[in-house]
Amino acid sequence: MNPLTLTRLTKIPVADWADPRDISYHLWKHQKKEDILGYSSEEDAEAIKDLNSKLIEFAAIIKGDKCLNTWGFGMDD
Repeated sequence: MNPLTLTRLTKIPVADWADPRDISYHLWKHQKKEDILGYSSEEDAEAIKDLNSKLIEFAAIIKGDKCLNTWGFGMDD
């Protein structure tokens, strides 16, 4: 899992993360798999910059006509 997602996922205000033990388990599970649990602030800023550029590309895809399905953009794309 991407460190941008991994560390921010537990901050979403939903019942899944209401109990601190759930957050601890989530982080423990990924640490056990040797996932990267966070970036330095410089790496974080660079990753966000890269993500933003991909989101700009994504917007062009959604508005385009090169979709796999006849009804438009979907999970298959």
